[in-house]
Amino acid sequence: MRLRVLVPGAFLFSAVLLTIRPLSSAWLPHALAVSAERYGSIGVAFTYLTWLYVISLSFLTCAVVGNAIATDRGRLGQFVRATHGDEESGNN
Repeated sequence: MRLRVLVPGAFLFSAVLLTIRPLSSAWLPHALAVSAERYGSIGVAFTYLTWLYVISLSFLTCAVVGNAIATDRGRLGQFVRATHGDEESGNN
């Protein structure tokens, strides 16, 4: 697999992380404190697991969307793959 095909997903994931990181520093300490107060250590564990699910779902979504962009037959997909209509004309 060429590196150029992975770039759309990487850009999407970096944009998502630029959004998630400030949210995590604002939300996570409060959520951990509330969970620890209400449920103890098991609440903290579930809060961390929930946050890991958010990050994992973001990673998976960006990988799927990046693949859809890279394999698209339109102009953007052709640009990412560095092809210029060769696939449609049969001149591989």
